[in-house]
Formats: sequence, C-alpha cells, structure tokens
Amino acid sequence: MLPSLLISAFIITQVVPPAFLIKPLTLDFANADQPTIAIAEEYPSHIYPGKKPQKISPSLGIDTTGASAVVFDPIGGQQLFRKNPNTVRSIASLTKLMTVLVFLDHNPGFGQEVEITEADQIAEGSIGLEVGDKVIVRDLFYASLVNSANNATQALARSTGMSREVFVAAMNQRAKDMGLSNTHFVDVTGLDPGNVSTASEVARMADFAFRNAEISQATTLPNHEFTTLNTNRTIRFNNTNKLLESFLHLSGGKTGYTEEAGYCLAIRTDDGQGHDIVVVDLGTAGPDERFQEVKGLISWTFENWRWPAD
Repeated sequence: MLPSLLISAFIITQVVPPAFLIKPLTLDFANADQPTIAIAEEYPSHIYPGKKPQKISPSLGIDTTGASAVVFDPIGGQQLFRKNPNTVRSIASLTKLMTVLVFLDHNPGFGQEVEITEADQIAEGSIGLEVGDKVIVRDLFYASLVNSANNATQALARSTGMSREVFVAAMNQRAKDMGLSNTHFVDVTGLDPGNVSTASEVARMADFAFRNAEISQATTLPNHEFTTLNTNRTIRFNNTNKLLESFLHLSGGKTGYTEEAGYCLAIRTDDGQGHDIVVVDLGTAGPDERFQEVKGLISWTFENWRWPAD
C-alpha cells in the first residue's frame, strides 16, 4: 500500500508541481548592492528545460545607476546578471505589460468601437484623445504599448466590460498564477506607486508578455497613427523606447517612469543565433541612462556568456 501511495504522490508532483518548486529559490551571498554573477539564480529544470549558457570570463558586468537590474535567460531559466534582483520597487508603466495580458484574456475584439469618457482622461502621459472620441480597440492597444498613453490604457481596460476594481483584481490574480509573489497592482496604468514588483519578477512577466505576438509587434513599432471614427482627427505618436533606433534586434520592450519608480526599462532581444535574453533595469538616474545601461548589459552578456551548441 505504501509504495503505491508514494508512486501516486510522485506522479502528482510532476503534473502539478508544488509551490516550492514553482517559486524560484534564491542563493545570493554577495553584498546586496553588488551584482551576483558566480551564483546565478536558477529556476526548476521542468519549467525551464533548455540548455544553460556558461560564463567564459571573470567579468562581473557593468556599472549601473539602476537600483535593481537583471539579465534573464528565459530558455535555461538563469539570471546572468543581477543587482538587487529581489528588492520590491515601484515599476511605473511596466505595469502595462500585465494590463495588456489581462486585456488579451478578455479582448472584446480589436475592431470593437470604444468611446472615450471623462473617466479615461488622465493629465499625465496621455495622447490627444478627447471625451466623445470613438476609436477602435486595436488603436488603444497600440497607444498603450507604443507610447504608453495612460488615457488609452484606461479605455483599453474598460473595453473589456470589467470595472477597474475587477480588472485590477484580475491583474493580481494573473501575477499570483505566474508565481510572482512580490508583484502587486493598484491601477492599470502604473501611475500609482503601489504598483510594485522586483527586477526578477518583472523579467519573468516581460518574458511571458513579449512571447505574445500581438504584444511583441506593438512594442517594437517605431510609431503609429490612427483616425478617430467620428471626429476624423488623426492622432500620431512615437515609441518611447529609444533602443528601437539601435543595432539591437528587439522582440519586445517597455519603458516606464514615475517619480517613485525612477526611469525603468524592460527589453527582450537575441544575439542573432536564437539565444534570447530579457533585460530589466529599474530606477536609473535619468531617462537616457536606462537605454545606455540596458544596451551595455546586452553587449556584456553576449560577450561573456556562451550557449552550448544545439
């Protein structure tokens, strides 16, 4: 009887892994203010079964002004660079990555018409939509991710038919389901400083989001324009991510800024040989530092780590 029970328990853990297997363990013996390279955080092999890269130099990485930073290998499930990776911080508009994931779960249709209301309008970080304008959902989706427009994001969430409270609750449930135990949301835009996470968890959230073709496409558009359906006004905006103008091959990116969060950036890129990494830099000293630091971390990673041959 006992052997059969043990076998049954083993099979169950393979199908439904217990929480301590889903939640990554952290081994960090370095000073909290320094990046840890020698001991890279690893995730369970049954979740990230890919081949892990190997460090080929003693370099500890680059100096960053960001309060927290991570380079994450999403195939092998390993952090290749880490600076205060588990410090809980405000994440500003990186919040919108979770907003659009929940929106896609309840998408009423990209061609659905939405009328802008007074409740959608936010003075900060918005595009020129006016109360009464009618637009389609897809243009709100692009405005939220290309330009990080807060009024578009409010209307996008509302297009699902969910109240703000229910929508935010769905965001927090999605975070819980993804094992993001230090991630919490208060609003859909990221303006509220109560939207918090860690560099480690933002990297996992960004990896999941940028794997979605709609999100990847939207976040890598250099610009977008659309015409309101009823007032026939053309609204144009540019991507807030300056790295789209660089030599990097990006498959996703999102910027963020509030006074509490500082300047933030999450990027997914590859080395041209199929080796993807996600880089997150939170709370940099200025708007341009986040782009320079992430670009430096990407170059450093591909110069100092090697992936096994397929």
